[in-house]
Amino acid sequence: MQKTRIALIGFGSVNKDVFRALSEPDPELGESLYDMKVFLRSRLMRRDPLPDGLTSVDSVQRLLDWRPDLIIEAASPQAVRDYVPLCLMAGRHVMIASVSAFADPFLYEQIFRSAERGEGHISIPSGAVAGLDYLQALKGVDDVSVTYQSRKAVCAWSDELRAQGLDPSSITEPFMLFQGTAQQALERYSKRLNVAATLALAGVGMQRTLVQVVIDPKVSGNEHHLKVSSPLGHMLFKLSNEPAPGGSGTSWVVAHSIVAAVKRRFNSRMAVV
Repeated sequence: MQKTRIALIGFGSVNKDVFRALSEPDPELGESLYDMKVFLRSRLMRRDPLPDGLTSVDSVQRLLDWRPDLIIEAASPQAVRDYVPLCLMAGRHVMIASVSAFADPFLYEQIFRSAERGEGHISIPSGAVAGLDYLQALKGVDDVSVTYQSRKAVCAWSDELRAQGLDPSSITEPFMLFQGTAQQALERYSKRLNVAATLALAGVGMQRTLVQVVIDPKVSGNEHHLKVSSPLGHMLFKLSNEPAPGGSGTSWVVAHSIVAAVKRRFNSRMAVV
């Protein structure tokens, strides 16, 4: 059986969960449908041993020489900057989890230019949020208002509070840390607001998507509130996601959304779009 080749960039909590899920044997065939490799820089390869069934390479070129069917980036905005354009120029399909990287307009242009020149393909998983299909349907519609609010516990933003001269232990009521456009939010918190970037890309863009960052001592997980109004209708919802084990702060559902996207891409005969 010819297995689908999946390459991983980064092996933190997200891609570890992705690897575990895709390594599960197919119930009919009794083995996994995927062959996987991970790119790790040489200094990282000497850390914890990799799980059985996963091999590593120490350069992106070696990863590309393997000719993967899909490359999953779940490392950092810097990894998107350093490696994704090369992968797209090589004609690969890249799934980008560190969506906040797109807040840099120069990188945004470089990525799409690389995809065009190399005939590569970009996909963005839904990650920790829902409603992307609704936002996509509103593209081109006038008078669309999109407000996204991130609500997390005090511990998730303690460094930012201290940077503003505030004692995290003094926050006993919901506190608005930031309000502005998605572009402004991502410029300030480039590694923390992937959901804001995903919603902006799916919908009305970085400049027209309003973002609020609220620190709430009564919240235990990651809450995402979305309000959308347009001449076509209105949407209002709240998601409460549990953080992934390990203390990264990333919503646990992110890895599952990537796995679902992989299976839709390669193993599903019907897709709900």
